[in-house]
Amino acid sequence: MSDSQLVTKPPKLYHRKWVGALCASLLPGSAHFLAGQKMWGILWFGGLLSLVFLRFFITSIPGKLFDILTPFLFFVPAVYIILLLVFSWRPIPRIGCFGWILFALLVLIFGNCIYKPFMILPFTQNVAEFSGIAGASMSPTLCPSKKTPPPRFGDVVVRNVWIYWRDNPKRGDIVCFNHYDKDGKADPKPWAERVVGLPGETIDIDPPFVLINGKPLTEPDIFRKISESQEGYIGYNYFPYPDPNNVQFPLTLADDEYFLLGDNSAKCIDSRVFGPVKRSDIKSKIIRIVFPPSRIKEL
Repeated sequence: MSDSQLVTKPPKLYHRKWVGALCASLLPGSAHFLAGQKMWGILWFGGLLSLVFLRFFITSIPGKLFDILTPFLFFVPAVYIILLLVFSWRPIPRIGCFGWILFALLVLIFGNCIYKPFMILPFTQNVAEFSGIAGASMSPTLCPSKKTPPPRFGDVVVRNVWIYWRDNPKRGDIVCFNHYDKDGKADPKPWAERVVGLPGETIDIDPPFVLINGKPLTEPDIFRKISESQEGYIGYNYFPYPDPNNVQFPLTLADDEYFLLGDNSAKCIDSRVFGPVKRSDIKSKIIRIVFPPSRIKEL
């Protein structure tokens, strides 16, 4: 057979190593999978999902055990990401235009159809969710971010969702609830306030105290601190901007209603304005601050 009759395969072309790391950052395990190491690709992908589930379980743990495990929330995921990128820094075979289109579709499916709605969101909605604090209504208990100098990161909190499956809100709980405007449309983001009045109670305000059935509210201890203006609190007051549509005191709650107030009485739109909140609209309890590190604490 002559040399002209020999058929040789063209050499296999590869992308640069950084392309492998980029693919892994978009879809964990994809660099290994494309390089032919399918088992390693599956393990890296499964490792990410395991970290996410474990993180939400840890944030639902009450008390001291959470404080012990807190470094897990920051250290272990960071180590995972670093190792993922390091081990994915490898050449991967060129996949062509059709291959990149397919990869982009897989990333979209991973982000929007698997990772987000079907795996992560139902789990977090039933166990715990992370949220930022946008307003100053619960200050200084919960602090929002500040853009003015000196800038400051806002508190990131954990909301326990399952706790109200089996129990009702208690006085002193900081809860997230659905808020509706005058047209009955729900605000896209849940509001956070503190439970002050329980079903069947009569609520009044005698600055700086809240009165429950005619008696000043001092228990749990947070209400005493707020009323006595301790630790940065300013006490309770009537809503600072009188409006005939505001709640008229004293107010007696129905069997399915709760009276919610913000800790920052001077700058908070709460039940003094929009009235009691129905039990069905209270969705979760804020149980702790997890960021920034200087503010980590159980609430």
